[in-house]
Amino acid sequence: MGYRSLWFCIFFLVPFSVSAQYYETGQDPANLKWLQIKTDRFRIIYPEKYGINGIEFARSLEQAYNDLSVLYPVSRARIPVIIHNYTTQSNGYVAWAPSRMEIYPTPEQNTIPLDPNRSLALHELTHVLQMQSLNKGFSRFMSVFFGQQFPGAMAALLPLWYLEGDAVFAESALSGAGRANSASFQKQLKAISVEKGKVY
Repeated sequence: MGYRSLWFCIFFLVPFSVSAQYYETGQDPANLKWLQIKTDRFRIIYPEKYGINGIEFARSLEQAYNDLSVLYPVSRARIPVIIHNYTTQSNGYVAWAPSRMEIYPTPEQNTIPLDPNRSLALHELTHVLQMQSLNKGFSRFMSVFFGQQFPGAMAALLPLWYLEGDAVFAESALSGAGRANSASFQKQLKAISVEKGKVY
């Protein structure tokens, strides 16, 4: 490969696959005014027009923490929670470098009988507590050198079914509703279990 081809690859092809920032969800309008609520455990950042819903989500997070702290005895740390309400998706995720929880609070179309704030708070907070519980022992020692990236790398070693299954279980067991109690969620499991000739 000649030098021209190499330089072409470096300057024109590589930048398309590289992200300069951790934050990639920038769908929010640039003219938004942001507000924040600080509690002992959370720093909730939300658009001004989200209004009273930001306070309600803060309550849901605090209640979820009280429920989940029995299962995950971890040290207290104030977690940033960023709410993006200018989207059509209902979801959330936890990123660990830098540590934060990003929430998309639009209610799902196939809703289940549960407050969507409570469901999102329980599910995503379970992921936060999973990550915090990984930051012990050897992982905590390595965090001194590698920062928040090391517990995130350790989480990559865990199977996805464990991380998501634990969060769905917590959301379902602690709320009385949740996805595991939803018929639309269970239908696939039932279809697999009644398939002829298969033993699961």
